[in-house]
Amino acid sequence: MSNRFASFDRYGLRHLLDHLLPSKRWQTIEEVLTDLDFIEANCIAGMVHDLLQDCERVIQIYPDLRSVAQMREALVLELSSLVSRPEFAVQSVYNRLIWFDDLEPALYEQLEATRLKLNQLPFWIRAAALLPTPTPSSDLNISFEFSTSIQSLAPDSSAIAITSIKGEARVYSLKTGAILEKRKLDSKSIAAVAFCENPRRLAWMDVNGCIHSDQVLTTLAGRSSEERLLYHPQGGIVGAREDHALVAWQPEQDKVTILLENLPAPLVVLRFSSDEDYILCIAGNNPTSIGIINWNGEEWKKKNIPFTGAPIADLDYDPKTQKFAISQKNRCISVMDASGKVGTQIFYEVESQGQIIGAPIRCAIGKGDQSDRVFFCTRYGRIAVWDWQNGELETYADCFSKFNQQSFRFLITMPKSDKVFYSTDFMGGTISQQTQNSISNFHQSEVLACVITPSNHIVSAGKQDNRLKWFTVEKLTLLNERTVKDISVISSCEEGEQVLVGDHHGRIWIQFPDRDVEIHKMKHIFEGSVKDAFSNSLKTAFIAEEKGRVVFVDFPDFIGAKVYRHQSGAGKLTKILPAKANGLFWSLSNEVEGVEGSSLDYVNLELIKEEGKEILYHSRVLLRDFNVSHDGNAICLVIYSMDGGVEVQILLKEEAGWKISGQRKYKKEIDRVIFLNQPHQLIAVIHNDVQWLEIWETFGNLDTLAEAALPKRVTCLAASGGYIVMGCQSGQLISYHLEWRK
Repeated sequence: MSNRFASFDRYGLRHLLDHLLPSKRWQTIEEVLTDLDFIEANCIAGMVHDLLQDCERVIQIYPDLRSVAQMREALVLELSSLVSRPEFAVQSVYNRLIWFDDLEPALYEQLEATRLKLNQLPFWIRAAALLPTPTPSSDLNISFEFSTSIQSLAPDSSAIAITSIKGEARVYSLKTGAILEKRKLDSKSIAAVAFCENPRRLAWMDVNGCIHSDQVLTTLAGRSSEERLLYHPQGGIVGAREDHALVAWQPEQDKVTILLENLPAPLVVLRFSSDEDYILCIAGNNPTSIGIINWNGEEWKKKNIPFTGAPIADLDYDPKTQKFAISQKNRCISVMDASGKVGTQIFYEVESQGQIIGAPIRCAIGKGDQSDRVFFCTRYGRIAVWDWQNGELETYADCFSKFNQQSFRFLITMPKSDKVFYSTDFMGGTISQQTQNSISNFHQSEVLACVITPSNHIVSAGKQDNRLKWFTVEKLTLLNERTVKDISVISSCEEGEQVLVGDHHGRIWIQFPDRDVEIHKMKHIFEGSVKDAFSNSLKTAFIAEEKGRVVFVDFPDFIGAKVYRHQSGAGKLTKILPAKANGLFWSLSNEVEGVEGSSLDYVNLELIKEEGKEILYHSRVLLRDFNVSHDGNAICLVIYSMDGGVEVQILLKEEAGWKISGQRKYKKEIDRVIFLNQPHQLIAVIHNDVQWLEIWETFGNLDTLAEAALPKRVTCLAASGGYIVMGCQSGQLISYHLEWRK
C-alpha cells in the first residue's frame, strides 16, 4: 500500500508536531496523529514511543481531542506488535480501533478509507470481534532495545534503567515507555546497575565487585560475585562491601555508612518496598538474614527479622499493615508479620491444581483496597494473585511461554497508581491491580476446546470453570451457556447447534444449547477420560481413550459399540480426526516397539479403514501436530526437525496414493495448524512463543500470505469459511476472518 509519509525521514517525522503545535492548528494536528499512514511511517522508522509521546503532549495541551486519545489507546494496546512487526501497523491499529465504542468521526473516516486500502491486498486478516487486551492487559508495554537481566528501578518507580554486560545503558520512562537517556558506561563487564531518577544518577558494579558512580572517578570495593545494587536518593549507592557489610556510599563526599554487618553471601534480594520508604535486604540461603532499613530524614533505622524457613526467592513489605509477602524456593507463598511469625501460607502448586505453571520467583503486596492480595510471578511466565484473607488463587496475567529463554526481574505494586509493574529480560509493562477475568463474558479458566458449528456459531469449553458457551462468530455475542462438569473434549455435529461432549468419566453425549442433559444416566464407555471424539452423523460417533482404544457407537443407547483400534500395551493415543471418504478416521499415537530392554518409541499416523489400516508416518521423530482438510483429501504434518525447528509437509490424496504437494522448514516453534477451506485451501499456523498467526499456502514452499498478532496465548483453535477462532489460556476467545481480494 502507498504511504504519503514514506518520503519523510526520521527527523521529519519526529519534528512535524513541533512545527504544528506553536500555531495551535488543532484540526491539522488531529488529522496527522489519526492518519494511519503517519502511524505506519513512525512504526517502520522505529519511533513508536516517540509517537506515543506526541499523542501525550497534544492530550495534555488540548484534552478535548478525543480522537488523539483513542489513537493513543490503540497504540498502547498494540505496542508489542507495532515494535516487533511494524510492517503490519495499519492492519493491527485498524483491528483495534474498529471495535472501540463511540469512535470519534475523524477516526471512523480514517478507518473507512483504510478498509478500502486493505481490501486491495491479496489477503489480510480482519478482527471479527473485539480483541482481548494484550498479554498481559497492559497500560504500558516496553520492548527493550536489547535483552538483559541487569536492570534497576528508580526509587519512585518512574523509570527503569537497563544495562548490557558491555555497558550499553538505556533509561525508559514508566509513564510513556519512551527512552529518556542512552549512555555508554565506562566498564567492560557489568554485573549490576543502580538508578536514581531525581536527581538522575547511575551507578554500577563490575564482575570483580568494584562499584562505580557516574559522578566521580572514585570507586568502592564491593563484594565480588554480587548482582544486587540500589541507589537511594538521600543515602547514595547501597551494596555489599568486601568486608560483608551492607553500606550506603555517597560518592561525591566519599562517605560510607554501614547499614548491616556480617552479611551472608549472596545478596538474594536488595530492593525498595513498594511504597518506596524501606530498603529490603535478604542475604544468604542457609542461614537467611532479613533486614529492613528506613531513612527517616536524619538517620538510618534498621531492623533484623528472624526467619528459619526454606530459602527465600523474594519478599515485599507493607508498612501500613506491617506484613511481609514472601515467595520461597519450596514453592510456598507466605504472609508474615514484622516479628517473623507466619500468619498464613499456601504451597501454591497444590492449591492451583495446575492452573498456574512454574515455581514462584517474585512477589509483591497489593496496595490500597488490594492490600489483602499478594501478586506473584513464576519462572514459566505467569503472574497470579493470592487473596490470602479468603484463600482464593487465580491467574492474573500470562507474560511469556515456558519455552522462552527469559525470566522475571521485577514485580512491584506501584504506590502512586493502581498498577503492577513487571519486567523480564526483554520487556517491561504495567497492568491494573484489578483482575481481568471477573468482568468477562468468557471463561474463568483456560479454554479447553472450541468448535464452529454448521450454523456458524462458536461453542467453547472451559478447562476448570465447568461451562459450555455458545457465541456468534462476528462480535462474539454470548448466546447460551450450560454448566457441565469434568469436560474432556467437545466436537461439532453434522448440523445444528448441538455438540458432542466427552468427560473424564468415560461418558459421551449430545449437548444442546437450550437444555440440560441428565449426564448421570449416561453409559460409561471407558473407565477413564474420553481423549478425543467426533461425530460422523447425527446418531453415530467415534470415541477414543488415551491408552489407544477407539470405539464406534450409536446414539442414544450405545448398542453394538464396535472397537476399531485396540488398546495397546504401551504408548498412548494423541489425536483422532475424521477421514471423510478415504476411510473411517485418522489416528496419531505414540507406541513402544520391541522387547523389554531394547524397546523404542515410535510415532504412528494411521488411516483406519473398515478393511484395515494405512500407515502414512512411522518414525522416531515426533510429530508436533497434524490436521486434515475439510474434504479429507489433504493432510498437514508438523514434524520436529533434527537440526532445530520444524518441517511442515502437505500431503494430497491422488489415485496412486498420498503425494507431498508442498513443504517448508521453519526455525520457529509451531504449536498448532488447521486447514481453511475459503477462499481456497490454506492453513493457519499458530506460534505461541512469539504470539503470532500466519496463513500459508498449501503447495510449493508454503508461502506466507497473511499475518496477525495474537494478544493472548492460544490453547485451541477452529476454522470454517474463512473464520479462525482461537481459545486462550486467559479464558477469552479471538475471532479473526481472512479477507481476500475478490
